[in-house]
Amino acid sequence: MLVRSASKRRSWFRVVERSKGAVTVLAFLNLAEQWAEEMEPLVAAGAKVAEVADDTFASLAPKLVPFERGSAMADLMVRYLSECWRYGSDLRKWYGPFGPQD
Repeated sequence: MLVRSASKRRSWFRVVERSKGAVTVLAFLNLAEQWAEEMEPLVAAGAKVAEVADDTFASLAPKLVPFERGSAMADLMVRYLSECWRYGSDLRKWYGPFGPQD
């Protein structure tokens, strides 16, 4: 996953490291990272995050219940990715008023 900076990379790995004993949380973080990685080549090719976010998440659907904007899981995924991921601010804008606002 492309991160904004070295400090954000350390922040992401700290969250992952703290979650090692919590299988559900670790699976959730892994899924968030996979989602970002699904979007990265599309965004690098010129697409906007808002154009690819729904479809790329849908490609992960067999691994998870359907993505519902406004759900606690969606809020957390967007929160973590918006903090650390290179395109996180675009993801936050796409997600809109459903999640926690900074």
